[in-house]
Order: sequence, then structure tokens, then C-alpha cells
Amino acid sequence: MLEGGRVESLASGRIPRKMPRVSDEVVIEVDGRPVRCAKGSSLLNALVNGGVLIGTACGGRGICHFCRVTVTGATTPVSPEEQRALGNLLVARGMRLACRVVVEAPLVVSVPPIRGKGEG
Repeated sequence: MLEGGRVESLASGRIPRKMPRVSDEVVIEVDGRPVRCAKGSSLLNALVNGGVLIGTACGGRGICHFCRVTVTGATTPVSPEEQRALGNLLVARGMRLACRVVVEAPLVVSVPPIRGKGEG
């Protein structure tokens, strides 16, 4: 018997293996495209692993503020780092730092284009 009560038959000739639990996966919509990730992942990791181009210079520590995204859906509370970086107005409009959001449920995410050097 496998985790979650699932059983893979030995009669199939395959070695029983741990099967992924469907409830541990979340689908987020990123600019109209579905991206699958593990529940509990940081949004930044989910985006990068899903092939989405997103700026980051601090490795997800919340200090560069390049990973700004707009998020719709139930998210983790706004962190103090986000509040300081983004301010009340942007947070009220759904702007978040992807590195500070933990994906627990389906989300709709909009990622702005990456700005180059010298762009405001």
C-alpha cells in the first residue's frame, strides 16, 4: 500500500512506487498560461520552474524587489519586507514579491516584462 491508501498492482509487472498525491499540486495561471507547482512552493520558484522569465537579483531573499508580480487569489499574508518595498497602494492593487508568496491554492499571476539597465 502506498501513501494516501493508493495501491499499484504487482500484477502489472511494475515495481510499486510512490505515486504523487494530486492534492499536493496547485495550478497557477501566469499571463494566461497554466503552470503546475507543488503546494507550499514559493511563487518565485514556481514561476522559474515553469519557464517564466522573471527578474531576481537576490536569490529570493526579498531585498532586490525585482520579482514584483500582480496576484489574484488567496495568498499568504503580506510580509513586512513586501509592505516596506511596495507600500500600501501597490499592495492594495495586488502587487506582491513572488519570493514572499507561498502557493497554497490556485492563483492568477501577471508578470511584468523584465526591465533592462537604465529603464525606470
